[in-house]
Amino acid sequence: MAEPYKLRIKLPDAGFNGEGPEDRVRTDYQAFLDAYKLSRGTAALAGPALTSPPHAAVGVADALLQKAFLVKDDIVSLRHLPPSDSSARAADAAILLLYGFKNLSRLEDVPVTKLNEALRDSGLTLDRIDRYIGIHASLYRKGGQRAEGRYSLTNPGEAQAEKWLKE
Repeated sequence: MAEPYKLRIKLPDAGFNGEGPEDRVRTDYQAFLDAYKLSRGTAALAGPALTSPPHAAVGVADALLQKAFLVKDDIVSLRHLPPSDSSARAADAAILLLYGFKNLSRLEDVPVTKLNEALRDSGLTLDRIDRYIGIHASLYRKGGQRAEGRYSLTNPGEAQAEKWLKE
């Protein structure tokens, strides 16, 4: 049995860890690089090393974040839901909310209770988010169980959320 392909890259302000089939790891790494380049503006990468010193940047302009999200107390909500013709509306909204929590509240691991409250404040009432978000399994990570569960975005998830916001 073949060993899984492993790739670990450490940058000054980010990192990538991939393990599994080589083609999948390469695809995920490319998505990570694309998201990383977006988050750094026009800074280019030469392999895993940076060609310019790191600086703080967000992948989506602050004005667009303010237009897409509303922050009240410690809950981030969507000002507008994804299109209703989307069969994955609830899952898309959850991914966007995870992005909002990360970039507006600086909260990378979002408790399931906060994510559910954010979905309700956005206009979606779901009994269990895990029944809906599963179609985007490659875009998020989940840890913990039941009410103690926490969700966070993967690198491809962050890139996808940025793409949706810019569209």
